[in-house]
Amino acid sequence: MKNILLFIFIISLFTNCEKDATIIPCSCPERLLCTEEYRSIHVEITDEAGLPYVLDEFYTTQLSDGQKITLTKPDPVAYTLGLYLVLEDRNLDIADKCGEEFKFTGLKNGVEVISKTFTIKNNCCHIELMKGETKVVISK
Repeated sequence: MKNILLFIFIISLFTNCEKDATIIPCSCPERLLCTEEYRSIHVEITDEAGLPYVLDEFYTTQLSDGQKITLTKPDPVAYTLGLYLVLEDRNLDIADKCGEEFKFTGLKNGVEVISKTFTIKNNCCHIELMKGETKVVISK
């Protein structure tokens, strides 16, 4: 009797598996439970004295296709603190699960003063920084 139950159990395991399931390493499953938190990646820019460095303009570019990323405007107070948005959960679909390279560019008086590359991935729920400096000191 135990052998029959064991046999039925093993057969049910194999029959419940998806036969056409294709595993794509850099994609996310269709059904996934995520937390409600909102994540963003910032770069903190200061001068040599440790004071916040205020940029006139900044943007992020996806290096694989040269696309400029549209970011939401954070509180202007963040700029006065030297904090600049690189990427946020709103852009989750831009970065894949294996990671993408993005370039943050900052301008002051029409001149590029910072250009940093970040590797960012999504974990199917939120963006995550894989590689890149989030604290930068600008020499005057």
